[in-house]
Parts: sequence; structure tokens; C-alpha cells
Amino acid sequence: MDVEVLEQVLFEFKAAGRMKFLEIGVYEGHTSRGIRDFCAANGIELEYWGIESGTLCVPTRPFPDAHFVIGESREVFMHLPDDFDVVFIDGDHTLNAVILDTLHYGAKVKPGGFLLCHDTSPEIQFKMAEPNRNYPEHPWFHNAVNAAHAMLGFPTKEWREWLSRYQAGCAYGGMTVYRKENQ
Repeated sequence: MDVEVLEQVLFEFKAAGRMKFLEIGVYEGHTSRGIRDFCAANGIELEYWGIESGTLCVPTRPFPDAHFVIGESREVFMHLPDDFDVVFIDGDHTLNAVILDTLHYGAKVKPGGFLLCHDTSPEIQFKMAEPNRNYPEHPWFHNAVNAAHAMLGFPTKEWREWLSRYQAGCAYGGMTVYRKENQ
């Protein structure tokens, strides 16, 4: 289901023929390469950017022409461009990290562009702990994308929810997509 949602967003750029995409949380690059292959198959010129902290993996550029930044997203945001068509948040899923990624990288989305948030299934909230974290066992330090956005009052008047899907009964995944209003 997450792939279907991602492909729906990518199809929005078929007419334009190009897209500037940022993925926060590249991990092993499977999603990155899938995005690249989808764009190539559908005639969309892709300018891909990825951020990986290396907390859970050895940071590796997902494909040769990808722009790749190694570091914590909260520490490197000022080094990235301010004109993304799509920002896909799937990095550190702790409450504070999601709040910062939403604020820092939402500001880098062009009007009419998209902010995608992974792992938003209501069924996984407060259930899936982030591995290798030394946070207290408090529910807000678990996979709390929805809780972070509720605290922010997100979506704001600048954003509207465009699509949200998850598989019932599944303890992972789910995708919520917001579209930035034209100003």
C-alpha cells in the first residue's frame, strides 16, 4: 500500500517531466532505487537527494547520480536546497525528530509540492519502538508521527492532507501525504 501511495505522488510529476525529490532515511536504498526506476520508466527526470544518519546502517549512496548527505537530518537541513517538489520523511521516528523534520523540511517544499510521512498507520503508533535508541520507555518516544503532528497542529493552513492509507491490522507502514497550498 505504501508503494501505491508513493507512485500516486510520483505520477503527479509525469506531465511536468521532472521532479526534485528528498528522502530522509535512505537506509539501504531500496526505496531510492525504486523511485529512480519508476521515474525512468515514466519519463520523469529525477533530481534525487537523500539523507542517512548511519545509526542503523552503513551510509551508502543509493545510486551513482544521487545527491547524498550523511548526518542527522536535524543537523544538515541548512545544507540542502529550498526547492523540493517532494520530501519523504522516513528517518528517525521519535517525536522530537518528526517535529523537527516536519518544520525544517516542510519549509523546503515548493508550493504545490508534497510532504510524505511514512509509518503513520494508527495501529503502529506507540507500538513500534525505534531500535538502538536510549530514550525512556515513554509512548511519545516510540514511532509517533501522528502524535508529533498533533502537537504541531499539523496540517496547518499552509498544508492540506492529500492522501492517507494504511493496511488494517498491520503493525508497520502507512503513509500520509500533505500538499503545500499555492500561495
